[in-house]
Amino acid sequence: MESVELFIAGTLSADSEIKIENTVIINAAPNTKIQRATSYQDPILYVKAGGYLTLYGDSASYLEFDGKNVPALSPLIQLKIESGDETNGTGLSMNYCSVQNCTASTSNSSFSGSALCLEGNSSGKRASVSLHNCNFKNNSSAASGAAIYLNYASATLDNVTFTGNSAENGGALYLASSSASAASALSFSGNSANDCGGAVFINEDSSFSDKSKSSYSGNTCADPASEKGSNIYCKQSGEYLLDSAEISETDTDKGFVKSAD
Repeated sequence: MESVELFIAGTLSADSEIKIENTVIINAAPNTKIQRATSYQDPILYVKAGGYLTLYGDSASYLEFDGKNVPALSPLIQLKIESGDETNGTGLSMNYCSVQNCTASTSNSSFSGSALCLEGNSSGKRASVSLHNCNFKNNSSAASGAAIYLNYASATLDNVTFTGNSAENGGALYLASSSASAASALSFSGNSANDCGGAVFINEDSSFSDKSKSSYSGNTCADPASEKGSNIYCKQSGEYLLDSAEISETDTDKGFVKSAD
C-alpha cells in the first residue's frame, strides 16, 4: 500500500475535506492547530475504506483540532466503511492530540460523534482507532457520543481525557456493536447526557473494558434516580469490565447502570 508522510506547522483553517485513501502519516510541529472554517460542512479529515491515518502531535503542546463551535453538518474526523466495501484495516492512530469545540448544526443534528466518528459495516468490516495521550473537551452532539462514536468499530484508549462533552446518550463515548478498552488510566469529568450515560453508553452487543484505575467524576445524566447512569449506562446485552476505577458517586447517583431490558 502506498504510504505518504507529511509535516505540518502553524494554524491551518480547513475549507475543504481531506480524504485519506492510503497510508498517511502526519507529523505536527509544536503549537500546530487545525480548525474549522466558518460554515464548514464536511469532515476535516475523512478516512475511506482501506485508508489508515497516523497523527503525531508534539508532546509538550499537542496537535490541536478546534471545531470553533461552528455548527457543523458532519463529524470533525470521520472513518467510514460503506456497506459495499470489503476492505479491512481502515484505521486511525492519534498521538498527543486534542479535539475540542465540535458541535452539530441544528439543521442536521442527527449525526453522532461530533469530534470523532468511526463506522464499519454489519458484514464484519470494522474500523479501528488507537488513541495515545489525547484529550477531548467541550464537544457536543444532539445525538450520541459527542467525543467518540463507534459503530461496528474498535478503540484502544491510552491516557485519554474526556472533559465537558455532552450528547443525548453517551456524553463522551458511545459504543454500538463495538468494543473499547483502556490500556491505561482514563479520565471522565464533567460530561453529560440528556438521557442515558453521562460519560459512556454501551449499547447492545458492545463491550467496554476499563481495568486501569480510571477516574469518573462530575458526570451527569437526565435523571440518575431513574437509573440512567450518570457515569456509565450499559444495555442488557452489553458488557463492561471495571476493575479499580476511581468513582465519585453515592447511592443516589446511580452512576453505573445495567439496563433490565
